[in-house]
Amino acid sequence: MWIASKIGFFSIVAHRDQPGTVMIRARIKGDLENLLAALWDLEDPQPPIIDTPQADYRFRIIVSQPHAVSLVSRLAASIDYSNFKDTVADQPDQRDKLPAYSSLWGNLRRLQS
Repeated sequence: MWIASKIGFFSIVAHRDQPGTVMIRARIKGDLENLLAALWDLEDPQPPIIDTPQADYRFRIIVSQPHAVSLVSRLAASIDYSNFKDTVADQPDQRDKLPAYSSLWGNLRRLQS
């Protein structure tokens, strides 16, 4: 699953080696830092951000499936805007992603026809 949000871009996949867990991955470490700072208020300690320079997504955290559900739910509950691209443009640490989001938006819009 890909999630494009006002605090970062994330890829969430099942962890092959640890059943019941998922990896939340990001290309930019600050995106995972934003996610943890904004949404992690669970009793468990925050997971460490793992740096994997050789991997497709360099940065990742490993969390239980229930924690991932909680994080995604909280992320959805934090939506307070009516235009995603405008909101990204207003976020200093996210605006560099705007060309990629605009390109994705345009490519997917072409499929709509």
